Amino acid sequence: MRKKKAPCDDPNSIGSILRSYGLECDDLAKAIEFQQDNADVFLGEICVELGFVSRETLHTALLKQSASKTRSTGELLRLATDRTQTMVGAVTAMVALAAKMK
Repeated sequence: MRKKKAPCDDPNSIGSILRSYGLECDDLAKAIEFQQDNADVFLGEICVELGFVSRETLHTALLKQSASKTRSTGELLRLATDRTQTMVGAVTAMVALAAKMK
């Protein structure tokens, strides 16, 4: 069975990002505990409502989180493009080889 990551194990989790902006570990633990009974409420919103972080801090953290996901998506797109170009080159070479064999 795979062990579930702790909220601060993932550097792109909102908990980790808010910690980097000054959210205390104890406050994060309280927010997570509250969220377990209120799963429909976002962790960042809980931190704001409990007074652990300001709304501005949450917005900044969400922007940082969004930017890191965008960069990761961009990296995946670049990798897919590189592999596609490699495959096109290989197919082109195989077609040329097949034409020579005729």
